[in-house]
Amino acid sequence: MGGIAGQFDGKIMEDCVVSGSIEGTSVHPMGVRAGEITGWQGGGTIRRVVTKVNITAPASVGNGGIIGGPQSGSAVVESAVSLSTGANANRISGWDVLGMSSSAYELETSDSHSSMNDTNADRIFAVTEEQAKEKTFYTETLGWSEDVWSFDSLSADGVPVLKKL
Repeated sequence: MGGIAGQFDGKIMEDCVVSGSIEGTSVHPMGVRAGEITGWQGGGTIRRVVTKVNITAPASVGNGGIIGGPQSGSAVVESAVSLSTGANANRISGWDVLGMSSSAYELETSDSHSSMNDTNADRIFAVTEEQAKEKTFYTETLGWSEDVWSFDSLSADGVPVLKKL
């Protein structure tokens, strides 16, 4: 299950915001597959997304702040931020499949399990709550466009919003 798509096998998903809460209740060896953008990413690229979701699940495997699965292969997540929380979840991906990802950030103080490890430490980074409330983090660090995103709500809500086109 996902905040935008249960399963994403597409080409490109970009410029998305998901906030709120999600709860998965099934018990399965591969997890609930709760992802705040998508529960399952079978291909394609997810870029310029931000999530701020509280994840509730019976176990952490297969649940992530941006994607839930797959459990093998490589998911492409670029210029993305997970500000999500939940003790039975992972900060970005429910499985260690971020080998093709770049500039993905996870909330340093989240109670979720970190998605950073020795093999992706040059592509997956921590972000503080203070940094995540700064416009320059999104525009300069991540390269997000002010033509697409509004950063006026950062100090209040801690999440940028999409502009109406």
